[in-house]
Amino acid sequence: GAGRFVTGDTIGELLHDIDFGNGTRANVTYNAYTDPVELDFDEGALKLGSNHYESMGSIQGKLTHKDKSIDIQGWGWHDHSWGVRTFTSNPAGRWIFAAFGDDLAISAFNLSTPAGSVEIGYVLDNGVIHPVSAVDAGVTVSDDGTRPMRADSTIWTRSGRGYRLQAEILGTALTGGPGWAEDSAYVSTDGLARFEHAGRIGGGLIEVSNPRSIHEDHKTALGIP
Repeated sequence: GAGRFVTGDTIGELLHDIDFGNGTRANVTYNAYTDPVELDFDEGALKLGSNHYESMGSIQGKLTHKDKSIDIQGWGWHDHSWGVRTFTSNPAGRWIFAAFGDDLAISAFNLSTPAGSVEIGYVLDNGVIHPVSAVDAGVTVSDDGTRPMRADSTIWTRSGRGYRLQAEILGTALTGGPGWAEDSAYVSTDGLARFEHAGRIGGGLIEVSNPRSIHEDHKTALGIP
């Protein structure tokens, strides 16, 4: 199939038309809750590009198969990054995207580096953007070590606000492939998630990227050259 993106009347509006080539077509509109938020993924030992911005928002549209169609409504996330990504600087990590509405949405990362974890992201709470200070993703991974199964997450912001999210994974998909990393292929697993916070139900993703090599501290401890 083929997909086509068209920008809308504002910086936060995107139109996405997908033709799957088998009589099935999806046409959705993404509307961001805010202007794009800039995050720094070139911090300390983390080297994942020189610039990055993203937004969270809602999606509405229609899915059509031949002569049948259904309405689509949900949550969306949009980002853009540029610059060189050195994935060896980030051997593992977790990302949580949880949206409950235009008054509450969360994008939070806990990314491993050779020098320790880097926690990045923000909480949109009643129109105010709160940068995160701590992210405990609390993800339970499947026995084969590849897929997120559920999560009990705690996220703190620099303004002192705390959020506890509980998530059930409804389905998973692989992300990555050859050419993503400078010295090898890259792979992570995204889990479509149903979130609960303070009695509210939301949706989003939990991304799991497990260690792709032996950690340097473990090599030292075990005497591995």
